Amino acid sequence: MAKLPIEEKKKRPVAIGEVMGPISQESVSLDFVDADISQVIRFFALKTKMNFVLAEDVEGEVTIHLHSIPFDEALRTVLDQKGLIGIQHSENVIKVVNKSKMPTYRKTFSLQNRNASEVKDTIDTSLTEEEKKYTTVGVSDVTNALIITSTAEGIEKLSQLIEELDIKMPQIRITARIMEVDISKGVDLGIDWTMTKIFTGGGQFGDTTVAGNVKDMAAPFSYGTPATLNIATIMSGADLDLTLKALVKKAETRTLSKPTLVVENNRPAHIHVGDSIPYKETIVTAAGVTETTKHLEIGTTLDVTPTVSPTGNQISLDVNVAVKDFVGFTVAGPQTTDREATTKVTIAEGQTVVIGGLISETEKGTIYQVPILGDIPILGYLFKKKETHKRTLELLIFLTPHVIRH
Repeated sequence: MAKLPIEEKKKRPVAIGEVMGPISQESVSLDFVDADISQVIRFFALKTKMNFVLAEDVEGEVTIHLHSIPFDEALRTVLDQKGLIGIQHSENVIKVVNKSKMPTYRKTFSLQNRNASEVKDTIDTSLTEEEKKYTTVGVSDVTNALIITSTAEGIEKLSQLIEELDIKMPQIRITARIMEVDISKGVDLGIDWTMTKIFTGGGQFGDTTVAGNVKDMAAPFSYGTPATLNIATIMSGADLDLTLKALVKKAETRTLSKPTLVVENNRPAHIHVGDSIPYKETIVTAAGVTETTKHLEIGTTLDVTPTVSPTGNQISLDVNVAVKDFVGFTVAGPQTTDREATTKVTIAEGQTVVIGGLISETEKGTIYQVPILGDIPILGYLFKKKETHKRTLELLIFLTPHVIRH
C-alpha cells in the first residue's frame, strides 16, 4: 500500500485557543459516501504531521466529493458541513469541536487611529444574530480600547475587521473666508458663476437645496424678489487674490471671518460667525413663575464635510450655510429671519469654491428737523425731512481645501 505524501508542517503564528491557521496548500481529492466523521478527520491527520483530537460530541456521517483543491480549503469545507471548527489546542494539536459549544475568550484591542466607540458601532452592525449570542464588545474610553469576548473564530474575524477599520484617516485643511459685499448699486462682482439657480420660494437643483422658514417671505434669501444661489470655482490661489482685490475695488466689502480648520476625512467642520443676544424667558406653572435668561445665536453658521477621492486629488464638499438675522422682540419672544442653503460640490485639491446669493435687504429711515419748529403739529412738516436708505448685502463664502500630506 503506497504511503500518502506527507508535507512538512510549517510553523504557524497561531496562539493557543485561536482558530487553527493554515496547514498546507497541497492539492487533495476526497470521495466519501456516508463515512464516519472521525475517519474523514483521520484522513486529514495522515496527510500532515498535525494531530487532531475530536470532542466527545463530534459524531455523524459525511458524504462529500472534492477534486484537487487545497488541503486547508478541503478541511474547512468538511468541518463547516458538520458545524465544526478546529481550535489550536497546543503547538501540534488541533481540537475539533462543535461551533455551538466553543469556549469563549477575551481579547483587548488598543486602537491607534480611530475612536473605540465608533468602531464598536460598526462591529455591532456587522455581527449576525447567531454571533451576537456569544459575542460582547466593550469599550474603554480611557485607553481607547475594545474589549471583546467571543469564540476563537469570532475573535479572529473581528481582529481582521478592526485592522481594516483602525487606519489613519486623511486630514484636510479648510481655509474659509466669509465676506459681506454691498451690492446696493448693482455692481458686477466679477465672478464667473459656473452654476446659478433661481429659487422662487425654496427648491432643489441637483445636489443643491435651499429653504427659508419666515412666513410670508417671497424668497428665502431676500424680501419680495426671487433668490439666486450661485456657485463658482477659482482655479488657484493667485486667481483668488485677484478676485478679492477686484471685489474691494468695485464694492464696499467687509470680511466677517477668515478661519482655518483641520478636519478628518468625512468629518464635519463647524464655523459660526455672529453674536449672542440675551433675553428673558418667563415660564408660568402651578408652582409659580420662573424667569430664566437665554441667549439667541444670530449670524452665519457654516458646516462643511470634506470627502477625499481615492486618488487624493479631488475633494467633495458637503456644504450647509445658515444665516439667522435678528428682527425684533414680540410677545412670544425674539423674532428672526432664517435663510439656509445646502449644496455638494467636487473640486480639485487647492481650488476654491465660492458660494454666493445669500442676500439680505435692510431699510433705515432718518428724520432731519429744525429744533422746536419741527415739533409743531402740521406746520412742523415744513421744517423737517425724512430720508430712507436701502442697503442690499450679499454674503460670499470662499472655501479652499488642502489634503495634509505627512
